[in-house]
Amino acid sequence: MSSNIKTATQFVKYCIVGGSGAILNLAIVYLLTTYVFGDTFWMVPGYIASTAVSTGIIFVWNFAGNKGWTFADKATLHPFSVCERVIRRVVNKK
Repeated sequence: MSSNIKTATQFVKYCIVGGSGAILNLAIVYLLTTYVFGDTFWMVPGYIASTAVSTGIIFVWNFAGNKGWTFADKATLHPFSVCERVIRRVVNKK
């Protein structure tokens, strides 16, 4: 596959993951605000609590989608192995 086609394919996949993340974000915020947090949650407006929770969920969604689908053909390390390498370097550094 030529480099231009591969890049274009990755761009389309990236847009699909990002678009699905935006739609899911709206849906999660609506559902959490309507059914879970309501108007207030521990003195915080419900939409702020909903947005905070939704942002965390969508962050993981987009990361996993792009790592597992958009850029799956790249030779990358598993995120936990990267964390392990960083921790080993910090611990072993004297």
